[in-house]
Amino acid sequence: MQDDQHSTEIEGTISRIVYRNEETGYSVLTVNLVGDGSPVAVVGVFPEVREQQHVRAEGVWTKHPKYGEQFRADKLSVLPPTTKSAIEKYLASGALPGVGEELAKRIVARFGDQVLNILDSDPSLLLEVPGIGKKKLKQITDARNRDKALQEVILFLQEVGVSYGMAVKLYKQYGENTIAVLKENPYRLAFEVERIGFKTADAIARKIGFPEDSPERAAAALHYVLQIATEQGHTCLTETEVLQRAGEIASATHIEDALRSELESGRLVSDEIEEHLIYLPPLHKAESGAAECLVRLLGEHWSKQLFSRVSPRTFSPLSDEQHQATRRLLSAKVSILTGGPGVGKTTVVKYLLSALDQVGFETRLAAPTGRAAKRLAEITAAPASTIHRLLNYLPHLGQFYFNEKNKLPVDAVIIDESSMIDILLLYHLLKALPNKAMLVLVGDQDQLPPVGPGDPLRDMIASQTIEVARLTEIHRQVRDSLIVSNAHRINSGALPILRNRDSDFFFLQESDPAKAAELIRDLVTTRLPRKYGFDPIDDIQVISPMYKGDAGVDNLNRLLQDTLNPAKKFIQHGQHRFAVGDKVMQTVNNYNKNVFNGDMGRIVQLEEGGIVRVNFDPVGEVQYASNELDEIVPAYAISVHKSQGCEYRAVILALLDQHYVLLHRNLLYTAVTRAKEIVVLVGTQRAIEIAVRRAHSKSRRTYLGERLRSAFA
Repeated sequence: MQDDQHSTEIEGTISRIVYRNEETGYSVLTVNLVGDGSPVAVVGVFPEVREQQHVRAEGVWTKHPKYGEQFRADKLSVLPPTTKSAIEKYLASGALPGVGEELAKRIVARFGDQVLNILDSDPSLLLEVPGIGKKKLKQITDARNRDKALQEVILFLQEVGVSYGMAVKLYKQYGENTIAVLKENPYRLAFEVERIGFKTADAIARKIGFPEDSPERAAAALHYVLQIATEQGHTCLTETEVLQRAGEIASATHIEDALRSELESGRLVSDEIEEHLIYLPPLHKAESGAAECLVRLLGEHWSKQLFSRVSPRTFSPLSDEQHQATRRLLSAKVSILTGGPGVGKTTVVKYLLSALDQVGFETRLAAPTGRAAKRLAEITAAPASTIHRLLNYLPHLGQFYFNEKNKLPVDAVIIDESSMIDILLLYHLLKALPNKAMLVLVGDQDQLPPVGPGDPLRDMIASQTIEVARLTEIHRQVRDSLIVSNAHRINSGALPILRNRDSDFFFLQESDPAKAAELIRDLVTTRLPRKYGFDPIDDIQVISPMYKGDAGVDNLNRLLQDTLNPAKKFIQHGQHRFAVGDKVMQTVNNYNKNVFNGDMGRIVQLEEGGIVRVNFDPVGEVQYASNELDEIVPAYAISVHKSQGCEYRAVILALLDQHYVLLHRNLLYTAVTRAKEIVVLVGTQRAIEIAVRRAHSKSRRTYLGERLRSAFA
């Protein structure tokens, strides 16, 4: 919805506010230009504006496909009115509470064009105007001061390079104290304002001349390195790692003092497990709390005779291995069912569910994502939900309805795709379980770890304190599938079979990344749909290990979007373009919208003001304001990590030498196991060999396993 034009400046009076989103500041204004008074549409993100205000806007002229010519303003300044008639209109515009047209005329009649100077220098003189008493005077002066404060904040922040949208957000957070807060400690923003991190706060600090060797910067650097570690999957770092990494960012002379201060205040937490560890408080609470909850659940008496209460005929269709696995699961209070593709994990879950039903257990099924929950419900023919829905998240309270004080009314909970569960979600689940509850976690321990921090499934298995049932036998109905057999070969360290005929697993050699990208586009848009009848958007998923490069997620998304959905009407947000029909993915957990990292949907509507509506199955339609579009990205191509917990009819995986840094066995294994019918590898055999040869990606620093071993030692 935008044209590339040179920046220019216009000036005029706001005659009408056509649209305004108070949450984002996005506005559509009709402005009558100085000179001929012709009306123009001015759009952009502005602080609070009012009709009859005189404004100057900097920006570019654009042509909207529906609304015609517009002026898209990157900056808008409110100018003080100078003539008596303009001042009269300003006073009566609603800018000052309780001042209507008649009172505005009396004020201007008394003070002329000096009204605004009097408001700012000696407002008590307004008491001379009939109709203004002390109460109304206070209302007027308070409103005027708020207006001045906002304009002062906007001007100050613009001078240090802060956008209008960000300036409005900061003013909403701190009000008239915004500038004082920034000058005192700009690093507060990284802790207190949503979606402002250390880098943004640090950039503002530099521009306002805040000392680079300040203790405040050192403290913020400590939190920053721990936050980066969290994004990499760690729950903590050693003290040595924290000091070293933070010292590379901020003045090393203040780092140790800052760490001591942050620990004393409780803003950071230390723990001693094998070595001295430093945590962000929520992660320490989650990891230690999850261990305590597991100890609590395992400490409750559990009858191992549960299996004997179930009719033997219930398990007759199961193989010996599946039968033994079901027996072990029924004999344990907390247990894990693990195994690769085609070994019958879901079959065991179905019969386990039947057994629990026979003994009268109230059992709930859940999974980390909506897609995984939907698939679980289809396979088991039983209701299943996301873990967040199971615990009933309450957006207005910012917490789960079921928690440590209000337990889930269940006898048993079975969670599928448990390799995706991070330590924070596990803790919320565990603390909501009553002491009597049985818990079964189902997942493939050889897939990639969760996107979030921690690695609970593998930690629990490694601790040897939780009952584990492993399935290894590939069943007859999938034994002839190269997808399944190659997945097991990859997982065992053997090269996959790469024959291309009479198969469901194909390899197309292409070493040039740009040519590989074009080949992938042809496969998605033409070859696979023509041969198999696949819908190129709904049935085929392109996956790549990296975001950058010709064969990376970003470029593949651009190529596929241009081909599959070359819409003329779209919203540009940063590097991403959004149009009706686009496949998109949620990239962060948003509890208020009930959509979570990795959920995929289709754009169904674009609205004025940069609003995008996305349909997520099974959640339904979700609305994104213009300042929330960072939460979604095009998803014609996605990373391997983002594909976890999903299944697609066809998967096309880019695997080239340029992906060298990220090539690991569990990455290739995870990508291959996302496909139900067809896998196509596009790249080089060398890249495949590298991935298979590297047993595991870099391990995470997590201590759930150590905490469990210590508790049961």
